[in-house]
Amino acid sequence: MANQSQKEEKRKYHKQLIPQLMLNEKYLIQKLGVEWEQIQNEARREVVVRKAKEAGVVAAKSILALAAICGFLTVAVVAPNIFAAFGRMGAGKRRGFYEKGSFQKSIAYLKRHGHIAVQKNESSGQYNITLTRAGRGFVLQEAFQKMKLPTERPWDGKWRLVAFDIPDKKKVMRNAFSKKLKHIGCCQLQKSLFAFPHPCNEEITFISHIYGVSAYIKYIETSLLDSDSELRKEFGLRL
Repeated sequence: MANQSQKEEKRKYHKQLIPQLMLNEKYLIQKLGVEWEQIQNEARREVVVRKAKEAGVVAAKSILALAAICGFLTVAVVAPNIFAAFGRMGAGKRRGFYEKGSFQKSIAYLKRHGHIAVQKNESSGQYNITLTRAGRGFVLQEAFQKMKLPTERPWDGKWRLVAFDIPDKKKVMRNAFSKKLKHIGCCQLQKSLFAFPHPCNEEITFISHIYGVSAYIKYIETSLLDSDSELRKEFGLRL
């Protein structure tokens, strides 16, 4: 009976994950936008174009992510065999560059899977791309699965502890939440206690909400943690 209940909860979890992500998509879209801006700041246009010419780009997921960030893309030829996708998020412009062959294959793939709607202006040769509901769900699920906590900032000497007491009736969600904490970079101290050296309340709040376990989570900041030398080594912090 218990196993059957857990199987039912697991089915319910998988069925509700994408709708739950779509209800809370603003956070993930903002993170995608920040990541995209960092990429643009690190590489000038000519460098990106050269790399696209040399090796092509893993274009399909990139197109989906950019469309999710901007809501609408205009794609045009900007150099021989190079397409550029342009979109806006607020006052800022976002763009991506794609080798012609990989771009056309990616567009065909995404259309075939129902992830995008495409209109082509025959006179200008430009494409207008929008995400379908299925495409948006796919992007959000990918972004959620790839979430990581930031580690580049200097350590302020405080530990962030995530403690939880999730009841057995939510065992599937408890296991999923615990697995997610490990995946995003937290270190497990005890069965229901994890640690991270940098502020992460926003991320933990978001994840616990997605899994429906917010009521059972405690987020604690402390500079007092006995025998933390091994933990510091784990995160590469000064001893």
